[in-house]
Amino acid sequence: MTETETEGNNAPSEWHSITVLIIHPSWDLSRVSNDTGLAPLRRRRMGEQRLTPTGSSLPGTWADSRWSYIWTSHEEGGFEKSIQMALDRMQNARAFLNEVRASGGQLLLIVRLSGKDHQGGEICNEVITKISDLGFALGIEVFPDGL
Repeated sequence: MTETETEGNNAPSEWHSITVLIIHPSWDLSRVSNDTGLAPLRRRRMGEQRLTPTGSSLPGTWADSRWSYIWTSHEEGGFEKSIQMALDRMQNARAFLNEVRASGGQLLLIVRLSGKDHQGGEICNEVITKISDLGFALGIEVFPDGL
């Protein structure tokens, strides 16, 4: 499992990624990086100038705060192992994640699958319990033709 983002059509025919997305109405979410040791793919704070991913200015300011990280895998096998790894990394931020949720924030764990080939898998009860215990909602996205 590599900790990089997959770029569109350069992706192999079978890949999956796990995205952790944390959203809060106003808080600075940089503590997630401090607690997990992960540098976010994207981080923004409510009220900051809106920017494109390449850094160009957009009109207005961000309406909320967001922190995201993506793990991408091109390895054979199911995505359950990748989910488990992401949850293990987020474990150190458990106290802060609880505070985020208690104050109106959202925690999302998103499984993204390539749509080029058949992919399937299972998520065992223990992993589902860990997702719930950390307060994450689970999302699943399929990208036809590797988009």
